[in-house]
Amino acid sequence: MLKLQRLLPLRMGLLPRVIVLLLATLPLLAGLYYLLPSPPEVITVTVDQGAVQKDLWISGEVKAKRQNTLFSSLPGPIEWIVDEGQRVNEGEPVARIAGQPLTTPIAGQLMEKKVPTGSWVPPGTPLAEVADPTDLVIQAMVDETDVLKLTPDQPVRWTLAGYPGQSFSGKVLTVSRVVSRDHEGNKGFRILLSAPPGITLYAGMTAEGRVILEQRDEALRISVDALWEQDGKPQVYLLRKGRAVTVSVETGLRDDNYAQILSGLQAGDRVIIPGGAKFTSGQSVRLKEPTKAEAGDKT
Repeated sequence: MLKLQRLLPLRMGLLPRVIVLLLATLPLLAGLYYLLPSPPEVITVTVDQGAVQKDLWISGEVKAKRQNTLFSSLPGPIEWIVDEGQRVNEGEPVARIAGQPLTTPIAGQLMEKKVPTGSWVPPGTPLAEVADPTDLVIQAMVDETDVLKLTPDQPVRWTLAGYPGQSFSGKVLTVSRVVSRDHEGNKGFRILLSAPPGITLYAGMTAEGRVILEQRDEALRISVDALWEQDGKPQVYLLRKGRAVTVSVETGLRDDNYAQILSGLQAGDRVIIPGGAKFTSGQSVRLKEPTKAEAGDKT
């Protein structure tokens, strides 16, 4: 009992000192807290449903669907009797070679004279092009790795330099089964595609398009920018209660903007756009505050 009475005053005397010491260290602890790095800012996108398509980019040239090259069949001087750009009927004479008429096998327009009047032409010389400018198509070349993906009636979305900011619909008409070479000697297969209707086009114009090979209209999808790979498998960072959680996903169709999600996510999930950053699964993150311009766009 005597020892207990002696210890109590000592312990009671230490308590105020401990409290004072703790109070003295609070500012230091607070300072250390503010020195700790804050969680990284992240941008997120929401998993939604919409169209995803697999397509094939092509570049083509506007051409007349019916076009014919006229050749000389006998030697002699040529005399043109039809002006360049003039309309001609099927079987109509367009020139004379050694006094014999040169006729066109198709109706259309004399597009280009390759030799001038008075020139001596041997047999087999290309003389002119006759084409029907009212019936236009787009001709393109594809290589052997892509030709087997194409079939008639596949839809196409066209863009043309003469119509900036606009796109037009079309379709595949024919796919050649015989290899050809372009003017540069490159080997490929010729395809014909429908030209956009209702707009002014001229033979020789360049068109760029995407043949839609496969499409899902109501696919579960995310931005392709949210995907990254680990050991060859697609991954995403799922935002869950302020933390970046690594989730493996299975993807399907993919285009320039979206990837179809077959498993691993559901509509409404928010995933992080890593932008090259790496996060530990479960790491704390914070959402980047929108700028005034971004906030104004949402109102």
